[in-house]
Amino acid sequence: MFVTVWIGKLDLTTGKLVSANAGHEKPVLMRAGGDFELISQKHDFVIGGMENINYHETETILEPGSKLFLYTDGLPEATDAADNMFGTGRMVEVLNRCKENAPEDILRSMKESVDEFTGDADQFDDLTMLCLEFNGPADTTVLH
Repeated sequence: MFVTVWIGKLDLTTGKLVSANAGHEKPVLMRAGGDFELISQKHDFVIGGMENINYHETETILEPGSKLFLYTDGLPEATDAADNMFGTGRMVEVLNRCKENAPEDILRSMKESVDEFTGDADQFDDLTMLCLEFNGPADTTVLH
């Protein structure tokens, strides 16, 4: 028995994202004004697969307007009736078509794209997604 995990901690005042990946899918990041791209991050071993495994942290700074997309393997492994997989390439294409949208609309567009691709084909895995946009620190200036 094992589990894959991606865990991250985002400092909402600085945009500093500290994360670790235990055999999970690669996160997808859109830097402000850019395109969504898979993040090259060290993948450590799955949790529960072996004892005494060390996990490594990765640090990334998000600028205001950056978006982060996380997903389970049920997304790229979603299959159509001919057993073709949705894939990460198609996933990134969908993200970039709707990159200017709010996170909830990005999630809706992705789900619609997967549903259109898979049609009536039975799926064997769950599909879980999270999308967030870093808006920068809140303005704490008090007006007098």
